[in-house]
Order: sequence, then C-alpha cells, then structure tokens
Amino acid sequence: ESEFEGVILESTFTNIRAAAIHLTETKISEGDNRFWSHISTRFVKCYPITQTFATDKKIAKIRSPLFIAASVNDEVIPFHMSEELALENKNAQLYISKEGNHYSSEWLKPKVLEFLNKIKK
Repeated sequence: ESEFEGVILESTFTNIRAAAIHLTETKISEGDNRFWSHISTRFVKCYPITQTFATDKKIAKIRSPLFIAASVNDEVIPFHMSEELALENKNAQLYISKEGNHYSSEWLKPKVLEFLNKIKK
C-alpha cells in the first residue's frame, strides 16, 4: 500500500453499479426523455460489468489521512454514498455541506485547506 500525505474524495460514489442505478432511477441520465428509465434501471442492475470502480471495497485500505466531502444538494452522486464510504474507513473525516452541488465546489475550498493544514503538522 502506498502512503500519501492525504487523500481527498469529493462527491464520490460507492461503486459504479450503485451510481448507475441512482442515475437511472432518478432519471437524471435521461434528461427530458424519461421513457426508458424503468427499463434502463433493470438493465443496469443485472448487466455484467468488468470494471466495478468499487470505492466501497477499497477505501478501508487507505492508511493516509482521508477527507470525504459531499453536498446534500448533489443530485448526481447522493451524499449518502459519502456517508457509507466514511463508515468503511475509521480514519475518514467526513464533511457534508448544505452548500454547493455536483457542479459547484466552492463550498469545499475552506474545508480542504483546513484538512491540508492539519496534515502538514
């Protein structure tokens, strides 16, 4: 395992299947065309995938200081996924903001600077 001075995860999904299910169930992936939502959700749930991007299975291996941040306003990646990830690593510092969204992360800068200053000492 490589050691880093710190790891920062922003609006991170637990795994790719969970993210895809969220996007199809909420119809975010379809924009205004919501016809295929039910079918695409069923497809995503059973389609075999080779790359799982399983952050939830790997996050416990991170030994470096870990900062996980999300916004309650993020519709693309729900903040509860960040909460789930924080539970998998006892060293994780979790920050859930009431500001910002998936496309706006100005809310994060002060907290990231605070985290970085803490780990520099």
